[in-house]
Amino acid sequence: MRLTYYFLSLLFLLCACSKDEEPELITPPEQNEYNYSQPQEIGDGWETENISIAGFDLSLINQLGNRLKNYSYPHIHSVLIIKDSKLVFEEYYHGYNASRTHDLRSATKSITAMLTGIAIEKGFINSVDDAIIPYFPEYTDLENLDSLKRLITVKDLLCMR
Repeated sequence: MRLTYYFLSLLFLLCACSKDEEPELITPPEQNEYNYSQPQEIGDGWETENISIAGFDLSLINQLGNRLKNYSYPHIHSVLIIKDSKLVFEEYYHGYNASRTHDLRSATKSITAMLTGIAIEKGFINSVDDAIIPYFPEYTDLENLDSLKRLITVKDLLCMR
C-alpha cells in the first residue's frame, strides 16, 4: 500500500513540475461529462484492471476526471494510477498524450531518491552508505577506475557530490 502512495505522489510531482510548452488554448471547451473507462491493454508491459475492481470509489474518480477535463487544473497534463501492479487509470488532458514527453528538470532527483528508498526497503540496496561499484560489476575493469572512484557511495550520487 505504501508503494501505491509513493507512486501517486510521484505522479502528482511530475505533473506539478512540468514546464513544457503549453499547447495553444484559446478558451476551455464546453463542460463535458467525464465517464471512467478502463485503460486499454497496448502491449507495453502494463496489465490493466477496472478501477472499481481495484477498490476505488468510481464516483470520486469521475469527479476527478470531470475537474481535470473541464480545466479546473489546467497545468495537470496526465494522471496515471497503478494499484497492485495494474494500471487502473490513465488519462491525458489539454492536448497531451502518452507519446508527448515532458521536461522533468529537477523532479528526476526526487524520483531517483524515492526509488532508491524503495530499493533499500525491498533489499535491492543495503544502505545509502554502500559503494556503488559492487552494484555494477560489469564496470569494475575500467581503465580509469581509481581508488577514489571506488569510494563513491549511493549517498554521494543522491546528493550529487
